Amino acid sequence: SLGAKVAAFEPAVSNFYLLLKNVDLNCLKYKVKLFPFVISEYTGLTLFVYKNLELGSTHGLYWGGNVQSFCYQYTLDDLLKGNYIKPPDVVLIDTDGNENAVLCGMSYIFLNCPPKAIQVECSVENLFNIKTWITGEYGYKVEKETVRDNPQFTNVLFVRK
Repeated sequence: SLGAKVAAFEPAVSNFYLLLKNVDLNCLKYKVKLFPFVISEYTGLTLFVYKNLELGSTHGLYWGGNVQSFCYQYTLDDLLKGNYIKPPDVVLIDTDGNENAVLCGMSYIFLNCPPKAIQVECSVENLFNIKTWITGEYGYKVEKETVRDNPQFTNVLFVRK
């Protein structure tokens, strides 16, 4: 064990259930904190729209779908200030189009305890804005960029300069 601790956020009920099972099966209850809500740019109630109800499937926060439910959302800044999470060393963002909102909710973290690395999965149409923002505003550089199987999405690894 490297001593790493993980905070994982999953608002989709079916996927959260799978996370709980995996943490239990792998005896990780002291290494992984699970939070059943959305990470976004403000703390409060939000509408979550399910694109697909299959176990383990991708869900969408603002996508079209037949099933909707309200859920709570938090900023990472509010969770840190409330002592629910520790300052992160590494952040992985894979939010099906909500990456801008997650990054907006991290301004305190960026300024006071910036992560060593951030990996963002984002749409190609949003790529330029995210790269410009993280490299220009917060002092990161692009370490690696990988186009996904779906060419509409790319993974970008940012590291502190």
